[in-house]
Amino acid sequence: MIDLVKWFKRLFRNNRRQHKRYKVLDQAYCVIGSDPAEGERMRLLDIGEGGLAMAYAFSDPLIQKTGEISLMAGDKVYIKNVLVETITDLEIKDLSETMVTMRRRGVRFKRLKNVDKKHLMDFIKNCTVCGPD
Repeated sequence: MIDLVKWFKRLFRNNRRQHKRYKVLDQAYCVIGSDPAEGERMRLLDIGEGGLAMAYAFSDPLIQKTGEISLMAGDKVYIKNVLVETITDLEIKDLSETMVTMRRRGVRFKRLKNVDKKHLMDFIKNCTVCGPD
């Protein structure tokens, strides 16, 4: 019965997000692909315990195929090869006059191990503007 009540609360709640999102510092980024040293770097926009949002150039074919990302700041790898699932993929309305279409992709983390959850919380604490205390 309690699960049914929670389900109805989530159904009628305006914000479907279960975890708070934090703005990411400039030195933090995610890497697309199985090798963080050679993968494509993507700008992180925000992150939370359930997922993240990144910005990318629409013409980039690698981002369209990926199911794995790594989280980094500088040269430090916080989490390597986390499975993700795309939730949203929207065009960013950019006021600059660049000819490249930028997109914002929101992804959800899939099957995080306990050790990855700990590293994710370390990343959020160290690489966001107002991370959890």
